[in-house]
Amino acid sequence: MFKVSTLASCAMGTLAAGGVFIQPAEAQNTSSVSGPNVKEGERSLEYRSAWVPAEDGADDRFGHRLGYNHAIDGRKRLTVFVLGRDRGGPDGLEYEYVQAELALQLSEEDAAFWSTGIRVDARLGNGDGPEQIGVNWTNEFKLSDRLSARLMGLSAVEFGDRADDGVKFAARAQLAYDLGEGMSVALMSFNSLGSSEDFGLEGRSQQLGATVSGKLDGGWSWTAGNLFGLNEATPDNDVRFWISRAF
Repeated sequence: MFKVSTLASCAMGTLAAGGVFIQPAEAQNTSSVSGPNVKEGERSLEYRSAWVPAEDGADDRFGHRLGYNHAIDGRKRLTVFVLGRDRGGPDGLEYEYVQAELALQLSEEDAAFWSTGIRVDARLGNGDGPEQIGVNWTNEFKLSDRLSARLMGLSAVEFGDRADDGVKFAARAQLAYDLGEGMSVALMSFNSLGSSEDFGLEGRSQQLGATVSGKLDGGWSWTAGNLFGLNEATPDNDVRFWISRAF
């Protein structure tokens, strides 16, 4: 019989391997490593920015994301956000897509070690790119009172005239440490795994980096950090800053 402990061991092995579990990481990466836990009553507005400094003759590139998070109850959370990018050149900031996400916590609220859930995403593009539906598996492990780990396995299918064939896959991982007094640090990994038509790591976006986060008065919180590209398919640096307010 397949046991939960077996699944947890496999997932931890994946984290140790560097997070090889989708949604591909890309330049101006405003994504996070989502956890499965939902807190009843939580609501927040959040702004995220990402900056890829100019390199190899390319212009500076920026990403901007504005979103709203709302817990429907103690197990379901809805997130809606809009993303815009400035890839340099004369066009400036352009609307990229709007995305809705429904997260469902599957494990018990008082899970001692392993929490798990799923997240379903729906993306509507700006007309130049495809639409997308994604199904993601989210996991969190309480390694100690202050140390935790997250793993995400992501899958997505594209629709529309410019859609890629097959199912796209990617993986994310995070190791976070609570410093106390509202401060924490985290190590993150983002890995594109290709698709069911062409699966593998070679030539695909891979990023590794760190963040520091803190809380302010009035429900405000912030996160700052940098992702480093691990191959030629990924920019050398992706500088990120987020700010949010819970209410």
